[in-house]
Amino acid sequence: MGTDALRLLQKEAEPTEFMDASIQKVCDLAISRGVRLLVDAEEQAVQPGIEAWIMKYQKYCNSQTPGRAIFYGTYQGYLRSTPATLARHLETARREGYTLGVKLVRGAYLKTEPRHLIWAEKEETDRCYDEVVEALLTRKYNSMLQAPTKDTPAELPSLDVIIATHNRESVRKAHAIRMEQALRGEDYDVDLSYAQLQGMADEVSCELLEGFENAESNVGASPIAAPNVFKLLTWGSVQECMGFLLRRAIENTEAVGRTKDSQVAMFAELKRRCRSAFSRSN
Repeated sequence: MGTDALRLLQKEAEPTEFMDASIQKVCDLAISRGVRLLVDAEEQAVQPGIEAWIMKYQKYCNSQTPGRAIFYGTYQGYLRSTPATLARHLETARREGYTLGVKLVRGAYLKTEPRHLIWAEKEETDRCYDEVVEALLTRKYNSMLQAPTKDTPAELPSLDVIIATHNRESVRKAHAIRMEQALRGEDYDVDLSYAQLQGMADEVSCELLEGFENAESNVGASPIAAPNVFKLLTWGSVQECMGFLLRRAIENTEAVGRTKDSQVAMFAELKRRCRSAFSRSN
């Protein structure tokens, strides 16, 4: 669709008949195979148009799979407007009767977006991200993700969540909420997945799986299933992938600190494997 789609998105216009048919064909194939479609967020110059298309195809896809989201939109935690946008989309999904697919990221356009659209401090972005996650996993509006009207039900409608972050603390907080729910014997009516880039925060991905693995034997009557942990692999030529990789590098400016954590984690794993090999040899 290329630049034709871009022009329509900038104008917040509907897709053409050909584009609509093509997108629906992809949606139908995803539904038939039981796989998810994730639409990335972009700069605010085109994002309102993207959101309009996302809601159109969320309704088309997710209405056909009751209780499960096939089509997901992406929400950027560094934008001040994100809680209000997400609350509005949740209520649209409630009203139209489908499960909302929510992929939550921190944001990739810090260097180019108008500064007033973004939280002033990183700590504010962290708070927004973590409190939105808490609201989604508990299905309750809170001080960050606020109900759009006073008549809005306190309980959030049906939704599925992908926590797409390399931030260890955010992952641990989400994990802690799930563990507390398990200990209280609560049913999990929010499907939860995690996602990180291949080669980045791999120790966080492994820690997630290891932690849930250990938890299964400790929770008792309410075991918690190991989560879906996705690693995103960029596919294509260097030229095709460069723009995406550069945006991810800008987004992950805290990666220098995580590099040290990764190094420590890899050395610890190397020691463990060496001890294990030595024990077997004896």
